[in-house]
Amino acid sequence: MGNSSKRVRPSACALVGSGVAFVLATSWLLLTAPGQLPSHFEGSGEITEWMSIGQYVTVTSAFTLGTALICGGARWYIPKIPDRALNLTGSQSNYWARPENRNEFDTKIIVDVEWIGVLITLTILGVTCLACITAAGVHIPFWIRPTTTVLPMLALLGYIGYVSYSGRYSPPSSTTRHPRL
Repeated sequence: MGNSSKRVRPSACALVGSGVAFVLATSWLLLTAPGQLPSHFEGSGEITEWMSIGQYVTVTSAFTLGTALICGGARWYIPKIPDRALNLTGSQSNYWARPENRNEFDTKIIVDVEWIGVLITLTILGVTCLACITAAGVHIPFWIRPTTTVLPMLALLGYIGYVSYSGRYSPPSSTTRHPRL
């Protein structure tokens, strides 16, 4: 089967795509925004704090780069984690720690980390687009502001819930059935 962590996965493509979208949005911001950007809004939508464009780009770029390194780098560091460092219980530990199953386990973890990176990057991207649009003086309806941050965060929490409670990491059930006598 080979090392499946080296194949191109949709999650890796989405992570790269969200990173490219962030770079494009940041470029748009640098080309069009004035020197100050809104950095905090009250519940009514009134801007209460401002930040220089340099500070904003530095902070958002640092978070996005950190996300890319941690989540995008998972394909290189996850396979290097020793079996004894895996914190799995019961039959999961017995199944996934076996050498013949470790590659599949690594791939599942890598995909999950990449999708989490996509959702974090999309949140930063949404905030960056809002900052650019608001700084240009365009009125944005109030409900759009929390939507750009709340929806990706809800998706992130939902994905973490799916990974945690769906049995995604349960060992596959045996396909051989014994006939009843």
